[in-house]
Amino acid sequence: MSVASSPLIQISPRSALADEPMQIRLSGLTPGARVTVRARMPGWPGHRWESHATFVADADGEVDLATARPVA
Repeated sequence: MSVASSPLIQISPRSALADEPMQIRLSGLTPGARVTVRARMPGWPGHRWESHATFVADADGEVDLATARPVA
């Protein structure tokens, strides 16, 4: 079993248009830990777009949003 280090979020590319894919990977988590990822962006005045999902870190303490299935 891996020992967790400082959590790290890797996002590539750092900036993208709304219809362009981004890769998001979390590492340095405790294996089996539940982590909730939230995204927010401004919409029209007074509104914003939001989403969130909860994932479970794998045996290496990582979550790759391209392949991980949310548990909530």
